[in-house]
Amino acid sequence: MTATFTTTITGLVTAAQQGSLTDVVTAVNWMVVAKDGNKFARKVGSTPVGPADAAKFTAFPNLTLQQVLAWIPDPATPEVQAALVAQIAAQVPPAIVTKMPPWSNVRLGVPAAPAAPAAPAK
Repeated sequence: MTATFTTTITGLVTAAQQGSLTDVVTAVNWMVVAKDGNKFARKVGSTPVGPADAAKFTAFPNLTLQQVLAWIPDPATPEVQAALVAQIAAQVPPAIVTKMPPWSNVRLGVPAAPAAPAAPAK
């Protein structure tokens, strides 16, 4: 399979006051997740942003994902992607796996089918 990569903004670090501006974003926290089948790897980081420009300032409640993404370079660089793929490749399947008994169809609280009646004794 081929890994897919997803970048998520996980938080915005803010300064309460910067000059006359309030709730000024000073850094963007992010996470890149690589998924390949049922395996995954992730990298988290934080990218600082420059000082706020009062002429272009957007109040914190009005920020959009597109604005914030435009402030930072894409964290899912080829180097990050390669490192995550390597982490996935290095994952070893667990040696011990818990499985449902073959006679049971009980899954997530769904009751099993009623048992067949016992054969009469002879």
